Amino acid sequence: MSKAEENAAFPGYTMEMDTKRVFFQEGISIRDYFAAKAMQGFASNLGPGVTFNSRAEIAYEWADAMLKARDNHG
Repeated sequence: MSKAEENAAFPGYTMEMDTKRVFFQEGISIRDYFAAKAMQGFASNLGPGVTFNSRAEIAYEWADAMLKARDNHG
Protein backbone atom coordinates (compact mmCIF):
# COMPACT_ATOMS: atom_id res chain seq x y z
CA MET A 1 0.00 0.00 0.00
CA SER A 2 1.42 3.36 -1.01
CA LYS A 3 1.64 6.33 1.30
CA ALA A 4 -1.22 7.98 -0.63
CA GLU A 5 -3.49 5.00 0.07
CA GLU A 6 -2.80 5.26 3.80
CA ASN A 7 -3.80 8.92 3.96
CA ALA A 8 -7.32 9.77 5.03
CA ALA A 9 -9.66 11.73 2.83
CA PHE A 10 -10.57 13.71 5.93
CA PRO A 11 -7.38 13.97 8.01
CA GLY A 12 -7.26 13.50 11.73
CA TYR A 13 -5.89 15.80 14.35
CA THR A 14 -3.75 15.63 17.46
CA MET A 15 -4.99 16.89 20.79
CA GLU A 16 -3.28 17.32 24.14
CA MET A 17 -5.15 15.54 26.94
CA ASP A 18 -3.60 15.88 30.38
CA THR A 19 -0.02 14.77 29.76
CA LYS A 20 -0.73 12.66 26.66
CA ARG A 21 -1.01 13.48 22.98
CA VAL A 22 -3.96 11.72 21.42
CA PHE A 23 -4.35 11.35 17.66
CA PHE A 24 -7.86 11.14 16.25
CA GLN A 25 -8.27 9.70 12.76
CA GLU A 26 -11.45 10.59 10.94
CA GLY A 27 -12.78 9.71 7.56
CA ILE A 28 -12.00 7.07 5.00
CA SER A 29 -8.89 6.26 3.03
CA ILE A 30 -8.18 8.46 0.05
CA ARG A 31 -8.48 5.34 -2.15
CA ASP A 32 -12.00 4.65 -0.87
CA TYR A 33 -12.88 8.33 -1.35
CA PHE A 34 -11.69 8.28 -4.97
CA ALA A 35 -13.60 5.03 -5.62
CA ALA A 36 -16.76 6.49 -4.11
CA LYS A 37 -16.46 9.52 -6.38
CA ALA A 38 -16.06 7.25 -9.41
CA MET A 39 -19.16 5.30 -8.32
CA GLN A 40 -21.18 8.53 -8.34
CA GLY A 41 -20.57 8.79 -12.06
CA PHE A 42 -21.46 5.15 -12.65
CA ALA A 43 -24.69 5.49 -10.66
CA SER A 44 -25.84 8.34 -12.88
CA ASN A 45 -25.56 6.12 -15.96
CA LEU A 46 -26.97 2.71 -15.09
CA GLY A 47 -26.81 0.83 -18.37
CA PRO A 48 -27.89 -2.78 -18.91
CA GLY A 49 -25.56 -5.73 -18.54
CA VAL A 50 -23.15 -4.30 -15.97
CA THR A 51 -23.41 -5.66 -12.43
CA PHE A 52 -22.95 -3.66 -9.25
CA ASN A 53 -19.93 -5.82 -8.39
CA SER A 54 -18.24 -5.09 -11.70
CA ARG A 55 -18.92 -1.36 -11.24
CA ALA A 56 -17.33 -1.51 -7.79
CA GLU A 57 -14.25 -3.25 -9.19
CA ILE A 58 -13.98 -0.66 -11.96
CA ALA A 59 -14.35 2.15 -9.41
CA TYR A 60 -11.29 0.85 -7.53
CA GLU A 61 -9.36 0.57 -10.80
CA TRP A 62 -10.15 4.27 -11.37
CA ALA A 63 -9.16 5.07 -7.79
CA ASP A 64 -5.83 3.27 -8.24
CA ALA A 65 -5.22 5.21 -11.46
CA MET A 66 -5.98 8.48 -9.65
CA LEU A 67 -3.57 7.55 -6.84
CA LYS A 68 -0.85 6.76 -9.36
CA ALA A 69 -1.41 10.08 -11.15
CA ARG A 70 -1.42 11.86 -7.80
CA ASP A 71 1.91 10.26 -6.82
CA ASN A 72 3.43 11.18 -10.18
CA HIS A 73 2.34 14.81 -9.99
CA GLY A 74 2.66 15.55 -6.31
